[in-house]
Amino acid sequence: MVVRTMSPITVGTSAVRCAAAQIAENFGANQGVTVQADSANSGTIYIGDSTVTTANGIELAASGSYTIPVFDPYGIWAIASASAQVLRVSYV
Repeated sequence: MVVRTMSPITVGTSAVRCAAAQIAENFGANQGVTVQADSANSGTIYIGDSTVTTANGIELAASGSYTIPVFDPYGIWAIASASAQVLRVSYV
């Protein structure tokens, strides 16, 4: 299995798309996308689709991670409970 990691994403209180062009261009037949909240985060990051909110997203506390089996990495969005939270994204 090849894991490719992109530069960390800064997530705040407005939803942001997690997939950068480098993931989408190289995605191919991969199994999914892993997102991990940075260990220094003070808030919670929530993962979901373009309608994600702090009320309906998958919660990622500091150091938490989640692997999402997806066919379209552009469909993964994140929002945080506080500004300047860091999210690491890898595709596997």
